[in-house]
Amino acid sequence: MRSTSFGRWWTAAHFSRLVRVAAAIALSIGALRDDSHNAHAAGIGLRTDGPHIVDADGSRVIIRAVNWYGFEGPDFLPSGLNIRSYRDILWQVREMGFNTIRLPFSNELIARNLRIDSNLEANRELMGRTSLEIMDAIISHAADTGLWIILDNHSSSADRDEPNYSGLWYTPQYPHFLWLQHWRYLAARYSSSPNVIGFDLRNEPHTAGTGLSSMDAYLYHGVTWGTGDPATDWRMAAEQAGNAVLSVNPSLLIFVEGVQLYPDGSDGVYDFWWGGNLRGVAQHPVRLNIPNRLVYSTHDYGPDLYRQPWHNDTATYESMSDVWHGYWGYIMDPGSPYTAPVFVGEFGTCNTAPSCVADDSPGSQGQWFSYLARYIKERGAGWSYWPLNGTYPTVNGAAYGAPEFYGLLSSQWSRPALPAMMQVLRPLLSNR
Repeated sequence: MRSTSFGRWWTAAHFSRLVRVAAAIALSIGALRDDSHNAHAAGIGLRTDGPHIVDADGSRVIIRAVNWYGFEGPDFLPSGLNIRSYRDILWQVREMGFNTIRLPFSNELIARNLRIDSNLEANRELMGRTSLEIMDAIISHAADTGLWIILDNHSSSADRDEPNYSGLWYTPQYPHFLWLQHWRYLAARYSSSPNVIGFDLRNEPHTAGTGLSSMDAYLYHGVTWGTGDPATDWRMAAEQAGNAVLSVNPSLLIFVEGVQLYPDGSDGVYDFWWGGNLRGVAQHPVRLNIPNRLVYSTHDYGPDLYRQPWHNDTATYESMSDVWHGYWGYIMDPGSPYTAPVFVGEFGTCNTAPSCVADDSPGSQGQWFSYLARYIKERGAGWSYWPLNGTYPTVNGAAYGAPEFYGLLSSQWSRPALPAMMQVLRPLLSNR
């Protein structure tokens, strides 16, 4: 039974805890904002203003995030909870200079909401809770730590073999109406959690299959943008979901990713990363009922994952900047009817060697990573590194608990896996 006597429960441990909270508050003054004032660490008042996100005072805010994945998969919780306390993981994220966690989940998690009794050896107080109750605990302590949360609808099913087989935002088991219902449910559930600042409506809408890059593939094998077809038009679906969310909680930011293919005007297509192609915004911008809520989102990866045409032996910063500007950077140019902030919701690299993050060789992984970090900094875009995870959850092709070779943290979840990576990220984590 907990005592109500101040003298009995006020211990050195509690004093240490108070010191840590005070330190986090002090840290938030610098890291959550681009000036010396408090950034409303709870997230209250965030809105968009042209190409920027600003707080209630109109001061510019940059989202500096990391992805912590696992809720979207068959474990129905983030990895690492068998190794380290979720509270300590959140504190480490904050102490490294991040201000936000992008938290992926699946529709299956919402629909089933199972009680979890495994992979929680370092968090036994969470055993027997449902997935959503564990999410509640993480979000609540993130607020205590000074961290914001972006919820990301990563997939329909938790089956990691086929999380997004059609490239669409819905499946036969989890249809469009249920997708909207789940978003409204989460908007209501976290309406009293102001550190939940936004919803990323769907991860990586794309064209189904591999090697498909044509107008036929664009029109008949996955998502489109601005076509008016309710079965495939991701722009239309994002408007519906964004407006549904805002009808429940008008304070949220709505993150809308791009597609993979978009017509080039001459019977061909522009082909980019899944969810990363935002060329359609210029002609068909997303329209929400409440202004100043929209943030576009892109994803970008290097040749280690897939060698794109621009990852070549003549690549320069200028040539790669032109690619990024054409697919998403142009949206941040001021003065256009479609001008809005852009959030680089996923980018990541290997953690096995310094060349993963910095390399002078044209077309290399390290060149791509260092150049993208530079471009993000120069454009003032928000961003989220993929992933935080030091170890894998249950995924296809990797054993649970195996080291995550893109992970920011080591397999012990106690330190950065590659110090050189933090060196490259440090300018992005700075206040200016």
